[in-house]
Amino acid sequence: MKETNPAVSVVMPVYNGMPYLPHAVNSILKQTFQNLELIVINDSSSDGSLDYLSSLTDDRLVLVNISKNVGVARALRAGVARARGIYIARLDQDDIARHDRLQKQYEYLEQKPAVGIVGSSYELLDESGNCLKKVSLGGNDLDIRWKMMFKNPFIHSSIMIRSSLLQQYQLTYPDSIGEDYLLWIQIMKYAEGYIFDLPLIQYRRHQGSDSSLKHSQYAREAVKISTQLLTELYRKNNHIDWIEFNRWARNPSGSKENKPLFVSVYLDILAAFITKHKSKSGIKIFKKSKLRHLKRRVPAHLFYSLNTLKFLINTI
Repeated sequence: MKETNPAVSVVMPVYNGMPYLPHAVNSILKQTFQNLELIVINDSSSDGSLDYLSSLTDDRLVLVNISKNVGVARALRAGVARARGIYIARLDQDDIARHDRLQKQYEYLEQKPAVGIVGSSYELLDESGNCLKKVSLGGNDLDIRWKMMFKNPFIHSSIMIRSSLLQQYQLTYPDSIGEDYLLWIQIMKYAEGYIFDLPLIQYRRHQGSDSSLKHSQYAREAVKISTQLLTELYRKNNHIDWIEFNRWARNPSGSKENKPLFVSVYLDILAAFITKHKSKSGIKIFKKSKLRHLKRRVPAHLFYSLNTLKFLINTI
């Protein structure tokens, strides 16, 4: 009898994943959605990760062993290359998927053929598994594209992608510390995105996690990618300090000296963004939410008089 492919392939690179790895693996194997395979790439772990993975008997588990540590991007490429699913999902070795996460994302993508990538909000856990807070990231396609100008809008552990997009356009994780951010940008050239407001994963913060160990490197790379996107959209050459601009965009009250310049640039970028995407559905909702957002950044006496805002209002 011909073997049928799974609907969803979950890719999980592992490097010294104990003691959190069993929680991550079990959260996938015990999903309400059962038509899946879990591809675990053991990237030359030196702790008990391989022993634990080798002890599992679930036939949905595909174990890929790499004898020499190659890093996250190459491990991900190895996992994606083995994936047979219509959709490819991700989960990190120290995170936990909500029991119905795959079901909800699968059903959404089945109903929305224009959407190529989905993510979700998350709950932040400490090392002991205590929930510190819930972080809402929810947004439609246009919200995601705007956020993407300034930062990576997706939590990597939460995403699910159409594998056909990767195959059709030959997209993959590049050799970069910002491999996920760069891949999302490429995917959204060809498809829409969506982020569930519902937290579908629990994201664990601990001292040994890759994101903690390489936080400053990730931050620098994110600014580098953001700078490229912003300069592509905002082509005026007035020597903007994009590192400071990104800091201001996240915390408008934090920069005093350059605030007038940053407000002007921010509004010009928003105008260019809306001009670029004005034919997209949902632009009016986006405009309304962004104008509320701008009120927190622009001094009240300027908000209603700036020519840029008049342009925005008249454009739609």
